[in-house]
Amino acid sequence: MIYRNYGQTGKKVSLLGFGGMRFKDKKNAVAALQKGVELGINYFDTAPLYGNSEDIFGEAFAPFKKEINDGKLYFSTKSMYYQEKTAAEVEKICNRSLQRMQMEKIHFFHMWSIRSMDQFRKIMAPGGAYEGAKRLKKAGKIDHIVFSCHFNNEEIKQVINEDVFEGVLLGYNLLNYKRREKGITAARQHHIGIAVMNPLAGGVIPGLAQNWQQMGGSASRLGQDPGRIIRAALQFVALTPGVSTVLSGMSDPDMVSQNAAALDNLDELDIEEIKKIAPDFNMNGRRFCTQCGYCLDSCPQKINIPSMFMWLDMHHAGLKQQAQTWWNIFSGENEDFQGTLPSDCTECGSCEEVCTQHLDIINRLKECEDIFL
Repeated sequence: MIYRNYGQTGKKVSLLGFGGMRFKDKKNAVAALQKGVELGINYFDTAPLYGNSEDIFGEAFAPFKKEINDGKLYFSTKSMYYQEKTAAEVEKICNRSLQRMQMEKIHFFHMWSIRSMDQFRKIMAPGGAYEGAKRLKKAGKIDHIVFSCHFNNEEIKQVINEDVFEGVLLGYNLLNYKRREKGITAARQHHIGIAVMNPLAGGVIPGLAQNWQQMGGSASRLGQDPGRIIRAALQFVALTPGVSTVLSGMSDPDMVSQNAAALDNLDELDIEEIKKIAPDFNMNGRRFCTQCGYCLDSCPQKINIPSMFMWLDMHHAGLKQQAQTWWNIFSGENEDFQGTLPSDCTECGSCEEVCTQHLDIINRLKECEDIFL
């Protein structure tokens, strides 16, 4: 396992980090986390809103108290502004996380999912969320206060220039790299840790890789093997200067083993060759849906936006026949999704307010209707 410095914190973290957002069942999740420890992963990320992920962490790491006390394993969790706006609320949620995870300390505590500079200012205001994190740090319950965001380059730089955080978590991959690469450079220059989420764009890149031969372009450089293309996408992120750890949401032990192998040897693929496939993956700068699901949770009509956008993204990636086939199944044969069509949108805008990629969801739903119906 490769390890890197997390900025100037003094902590060496595994290049492959374990994201706890995509667990499917408790038994496999516990086994996957423990497999991660076995393979040398020492950075584990979760959040109060990731279902029962924090409870699963508590069970999975119960046998590793000595390793935790010896400082060999590091844990990250979060506070979200929409849920905890005051210092007292942040203290309360952190204490609950510690209880659920059965731990005495959070090593990396995130001001999570900052979506606007106005929200950032509210977080930093007296009595706000940041003040709560500072109190927790003073009490020894937090080692480092960090933040996560879905900003563009300039917004990331603005927050970093405030010099109030020791690390950043952001989405970065072959699809959105132009939106974030200057922000990553700013973080590196300020010597703060960089954790990357969505290195495979929430599963979009593996989906594209399965049909790479139909896309043409750079397939000849990396061959037709989808696994090799996925490794290239992971290594594109891992080889970016300044990146400390690459988070992958893993749900079973086999997935942990596969991802560990993908990042064990960074000399396997040349970074310049990987960069050459970026224009094809990036689809002329179009931002793809990462399937985070926040829009679905916020939609009063319960329109299944993530599924619709998965097939819309496939369409724009050149996989038009497959996208239409899946859409037909979605709208005509799967009873679970009937009644959630683009035309059900009331244009209330709730989805766009929480979209981590700042997508024009309302217009894209109309695009789905034009293309597929």
